[in-house]
Amino acid sequence: MVFTSLIGSSDPRLRDEAMDWCIKNGRYVSMARLRHLLRDVAPDVRESWGVFAATVNAGAGLTWPGATSQQPAYQATNRSRLRPFSEPSLIALRLRAMFGIGARTEVLKFFLFHQGATVAASSLADATLYTKRNVAEACEALVQAEILRKRVIANRFVYSLEEPGALSTFVGSVPPVTPDWSALLRVVVTILNTGDQPGDRNESALAVQVHQATRSMAADMDALGIRQPDWQRGVGILGQWFDWTSELMGRLASGVLEDPSLK
Repeated sequence: MVFTSLIGSSDPRLRDEAMDWCIKNGRYVSMARLRHLLRDVAPDVRESWGVFAATVNAGAGLTWPGATSQQPAYQATNRSRLRPFSEPSLIALRLRAMFGIGARTEVLKFFLFHQGATVAASSLADATLYTKRNVAEACEALVQAEILRKRVIANRFVYSLEEPGALSTFVGSVPPVTPDWSALLRVVVTILNTGDQPGDRNESALAVQVHQATRSMAADMDALGIRQPDWQRGVGILGQWFDWTSELMGRLASGVLEDPSLK
């Protein structure tokens, strides 16, 4: 939703449909996660989100954080519909319908997507966008329910699934691609903001910006398992960058993270 608000000026119809969906289905959104997500966003993101949130709040009587005092004139289309939660792509909504909106649900989603993982509460807090205290309490409840197992490694508690297959069987279909959406959308924003209207810029300055972008994306790309090419030095990177980003965005639009040519 935050990403959609940012690109809203480029795709107003998508933004309006997203607002329409949120006005009708805001009950499935966690305000606690929104607050944590908005803590470190850039000023332009905060500004675009403020208008989006204000519009949704006015249309649905919600109190989403970060809203501006004014919102543009907007009339809900009422075209948005909730598809059956049994669809794999709606796993997040299915989990919230089953277990409620809170840290416990996000912890379960993490382990559903990383069934062999053994992680500490601090890592889960980063992944779920809840506080470490909330995550620790959720994990302890899941340990009591014998869904999670707790162990001590290097003088700290770590958690893993008690029976990995049991959770999948109970919850149902999971999508084949389950990326770190925060990392993925940060990469997409970086690509969109880099080289925007390149004809209006000096090639040397643009090359510097592109090199900076490749470095800033490195951690998120590693988290997503996406390889960056061996970048050329100087202005030689420009053609390489535009070819690579075009190919990458095409793959992402098709739901493909891995580059088939690298297999």
